[in-house]
Amino acid sequence: MSTHSPGAFKAQFWRVQTAIGLRTRVRRVVRRFRLDLARFAVDRQKFSFTVALRHVLWSHGRISVHRIESNGISVLARFGGNSSDLFIWHEIFSDGEYEVVDIVDPVWILDLGGNVGYAAVWFAKRYPKAQIITIEPENANFEILLANVCDEPRIHPIRAAVASAGAPRQVIMSTDGEWGGAGLQTAPVDENAETTDSLEVVDSVDGASILDRFGIERLDLMKIDVEGAEKDIFGSSEPWIDRVDAIVAELHDNIVDGCEETFARATTGFTFRRRYGTRSTITYVRREPPTRVG
Repeated sequence: MSTHSPGAFKAQFWRVQTAIGLRTRVRRVVRRFRLDLARFAVDRQKFSFTVALRHVLWSHGRISVHRIESNGISVLARFGGNSSDLFIWHEIFSDGEYEVVDIVDPVWILDLGGNVGYAAVWFAKRYPKAQIITIEPENANFEILLANVCDEPRIHPIRAAVASAGAPRQVIMSTDGEWGGAGLQTAPVDENAETTDSLEVVDSVDGASILDRFGIERLDLMKIDVEGAEKDIFGSSEPWIDRVDAIVAELHDNIVDGCEETFARATTGFTFRRRYGTRSTITYVRREPPTRVG
């Protein structure tokens, strides 16, 4: 016969559960502390002590916007939550993701998938005579983009989704929760759906209409990073591809199967081709060799 009363057994049970819960919480704190140290170490290689510390501290809370100044470039970035802004900043400004581009004195650059404007700002500094059109569909990204390019009259921001000609409005969906705004994908709106009030919907534009809108006969460079929408864009590129002299494209077969194959088929007329990048495949193609680096 048990000498333990139901009350004593219940109290012992909850003491055990509390101990297990406390141990779990301690493990989570230790793991988070180690991740913070690793993040801080990486950030200190790229940023000042203050910026690196802010990134760690604000990553625990709600998203807040702060300014990053480095090498004569000043841009806004979102800290905290699952924002990808610092990750993209690293790729473009520190790792030199587009340094491979070797075109000479471009007049027109088209940035498809502008995100918060870092690529447009980078190209504007590299090519001081170029006019840059940057297109971004997602509203929160676009607001930061506007703030980042407002002092540069050569950058022309457009809020839209890029798709094939005649495509309907696009709905914006998240495809990668780890990186927040960098993992956004667009898809045609189902006009037969009962409502789209809870979804972010944006107008779509195609390559030919963009070039015609700005009166561009020759596009010196197209940069494209659109999370898989490139398959649709290059799958129907015949009306405009012959007007483009160079393309640097991040291809996302991990999101939409067939992106690389479609891009390769659309760009068979380009004489130079180079693939690079670690996070996903980036391909740079151009028609003619440059006479000097711009």
